[in-house]
Amino acid sequence: MKKLTLLLMVVSLVSIPAAASMWDPAGNGIFPPDAGNWNLAANWTPNGVPGGADAAVFSLIDAAECQVTTPDATCWYLVMGDNGSMLAPLVIKDGGTLTTGDNWSAVAYNQSATMIVERGGTVDFGNHLWLGMSDGADGTLTINGGTVNVGVAFDIGRAVGAQGLVSVNTGLMSVTHVTTPTASGWYMYDGGVIDISFGTFKVDRNLLAWNGIDLIDTQIASGQLTAFGGGGTIEAEFVDGWTYVTATDDPLVRTPTYGGLASTAAGPVVDLSWINLDSIPSGGDVYVDVWFGTDTSVDPVDPNLFVDFVKLVDAGVNTITAPATTYGNGEYLWRVDSYLNGDPAIPGLYEDLPDDGDPNTSEDALYEVVEGILMEFTSIDDFPPSIVIDTVPTITWAGMPVTIDATITDEGTSEVTVIWSVDEAIDPNVSFVPASVTYPPGTTYPLVTTTIMTGDSHIGNFDLTVTVSDLNELLIEGTDTLHIDCAANACQATMVLGLGQPEDIDEDCQVSLPDIAILALDWASDYTIIEPTVIP
Repeated sequence: MKKLTLLLMVVSLVSIPAAASMWDPAGNGIFPPDAGNWNLAANWTPNGVPGGADAAVFSLIDAAECQVTTPDATCWYLVMGDNGSMLAPLVIKDGGTLTTGDNWSAVAYNQSATMIVERGGTVDFGNHLWLGMSDGADGTLTINGGTVNVGVAFDIGRAVGAQGLVSVNTGLMSVTHVTTPTASGWYMYDGGVIDISFGTFKVDRNLLAWNGIDLIDTQIASGQLTAFGGGGTIEAEFVDGWTYVTATDDPLVRTPTYGGLASTAAGPVVDLSWINLDSIPSGGDVYVDVWFGTDTSVDPVDPNLFVDFVKLVDAGVNTITAPATTYGNGEYLWRVDSYLNGDPAIPGLYEDLPDDGDPNTSEDALYEVVEGILMEFTSIDDFPPSIVIDTVPTITWAGMPVTIDATITDEGTSEVTVIWSVDEAIDPNVSFVPASVTYPPGTTYPLVTTTIMTGDSHIGNFDLTVTVSDLNELLIEGTDTLHIDCAANACQATMVLGLGQPEDIDEDCQVSLPDIAILALDWASDYTIIEPTVIP
C-alpha cells in the first residue's frame, strides 16, 4: 500500500553548472519503491556525491527516493524538479543533515518536487529557498519533527502560476524573511500555503519584508497561513525580534496531544484517542491503522517494518480509541493512518489507477492511505503535581507581612517541593517565610502557607509565583501566580481600596481640623452652571 504524498507540477529550464551531480540511483540498480542514500557516489552522475562547491540536481522522473542519513551532506545549491517531476521525495532522516552554500536553492524549480524532513533531521539553506519557483511549478515541503533553516529569503509560489505547500506537522521552520510583492511580478504566497499543526514557523521580525502581526493577519485572512488545514487557530508571539507562529485547536482532538503527558500511575496502559477524518464519499466507513512505539527507524532486515513501532490496530473500522501498553517512563510515538474510501482488504482498491499519461495524476489520492501526524508524548508513572493559590489578589503596605495559602494536588509517590518567588528585578526586599518546603512521599498535603515580607523601601505592584515539582527525573513542574499591590502605608492602601470617608478631604485617613479648613476655603461657593453643558 502507498502512503499519501502530495504530488505537484511545473514547467521551465535551469542551466546545469559544470560541477553538477545528478541524482540517478538507477545507475546503481535502485528503483522505486526502494530508496537510495545521498552519500553513495554510485547514486549520482557524473561527478559522484555533491560537495560544498557542487550543485545537487534532481531531474529524472522515475528516480527512486533519496535519503540523507548522515550529518555531512552538502552542496552549493539544490535544484529539485528541473524538467522532470519528482515522483519520489528527498527525505532527511533522523540524524541526517543537509547544508547548502551561499546560493539559491529550489524545491520544484519548474516541475513538481517534494522534500520531507523527519524527526531528528535538519536542512540548513545558506541563502534563498524557492518552493515552487517558476510558472506551473508545484513544490511540497513537509516537516515531520525535523528542522529547516533558511538563511535569507523564503519564497513560496515565487511566480504567478507557481504552487507551494509547507506542512509544519511537527518541528520547526525558521526563515529570515518571506518575500513580499514587488513590481517584478513575484508575489508572496502566490498559490502557496503554510499549514501549521504541532510545529512552529519562525520569522525574523526585524526585516521589513515580514512586518509583524499585520502581515500575519493578512495571510491568515487570505487562507495562505493556516492551522491544521484550516481547522485550527493561528497564534503569533514576538520574542527577541522573532515572530513565532503556532497553532491551537487540533480538529482531530488527538490525545495524548503532541508534547503532552500521560500518567501511568494506575497502570502501564495509555488510552490513545482521536476523531476520524471524514470518509470519501461522506458518511461511509473509515478504516484506520494505529501505530505505537519508541523508534520509527526502518528494520534493517525487513524494510517494510519499523524497529519498534508496532501496529496496534490493523484496518479497524471507525475505530477512535486504542489502548497502548508502555514499558516505563519516557517518550513514546503514535500515529493513525486512515483509509477514507473503504476497506483496505478489498483487492486492488488501493493500487495505482491506470496511467492517464500525466505523471502527476496517475495515482488518485482518494484511494490511498492518509498517513497521520507522528505524535509524541511522555509517559510518567509519577504524574506531576499541580498547585493553586487560594488567596485572592491582595493589597498590603511596606513592612506589613501577608499570609498566602495554596493547595497541592498530586497523584504521584515522589517527594514534592514548593518554592515561592518573585522576579528579582522587582525588588530584592520582597522575601518569603518559608521560601520553600519539601514534603515526603505519600503525604496528605496540608494547606501550603507562606508569608510575604516586604521591606520598608518597597512600594509598587508585583506578581509572586509558586512552583511545585515532584523532583522526578523528568523535572516537570506546576505553577500559579498572585498579584500583590504594595502601598507606602496603611492609609494609602485604604484609599486605593476606596474606603476613605467623604469628610476626609486631605485623604490622611483622619477627619480632623485640616479637613474643616479645606472645606472653609470653599464655603458658600456657588457651583450652579450658567448655561447648557455637555454631559461628561
